[in-house]
Amino acid sequence: LILMVYLIVIPLGRMVETTLTVEKKDLMTLEGVEQGDFTLYHWTRMLFSKISKIILYTPLQNSLVVSAGATLFAFFLGAMMAWLVVRTDMPGRNIINNLAIVPYMMPSWTIAMAWTVLFKNRTMGGTPGLLEYLFGQGPPDWLAYGPVPIIISSGLHYYTFFFLFVSAALLSIDSSLEEAGELAGAGRWRIIRKITFPLVIPAIASGFIMTFSKTMGTFGGPNVLGVPVRYYTLSTMLRSNTGIGNYGDGFVLAIVLILFAMT
Repeated sequence: LILMVYLIVIPLGRMVETTLTVEKKDLMTLEGVEQGDFTLYHWTRMLFSKISKIILYTPLQNSLVVSAGATLFAFFLGAMMAWLVVRTDMPGRNIINNLAIVPYMMPSWTIAMAWTVLFKNRTMGGTPGLLEYLFGQGPPDWLAYGPVPIIISSGLHYYTFFFLFVSAALLSIDSSLEEAGELAGAGRWRIIRKITFPLVIPAIASGFIMTFSKTMGTFGGPNVLGVPVRYYTLSTMLRSNTGIGNYGDGFVLAIVLILFAMT
């Protein structure tokens, strides 16, 4: 309880306090106030001002798109690998089982950097990527930067949740249930739909929650692959605000992220 209060409750309280307090930087905009006074300026600016679409709603939309796309991609990849490792005699499945968690052990930005080395084009200048070096023509902008590479790189990082959860669920299923289905005359796909899949749904739901919430708050991939083309998510917009000293506005974005994680 002491650690929770010190590491979570107190910092969260300070964040909320900062969003409701006039900062030194706000004195250039607000009149008749002093530093430390109570104000709803930051919340009003972020939620209802003319620039709220740029600094909150568009990044929020981008975060939801990236999180949903990365979660679906991670689900497809992780669940498929779990099925192949647990339910087939595929050669090398033990090696895959041991190495599957390696991407999650690495920082999320490493996959984004590898993507940049491979798919970088001349849009941002500098040295060309590997594909352009080999073939003389760079990939299109949508493949080099923006939501598509962020979704793929995030999915490649967070698919481990689905792999671990689905693998554990498949291993825990009583094989006699599926054998009973076979004895009753059910086909392979009917057994999967009616017996296996319902028993794995809790594991899939856990994977969706973990992957979606982690992707919503991730900074590395969106910073490397999104910021160069001004594709901001909540995390990168938060960093942009705190980087220039707008802590009140930045903490409003942080609280929005926390609320999404809680729901």
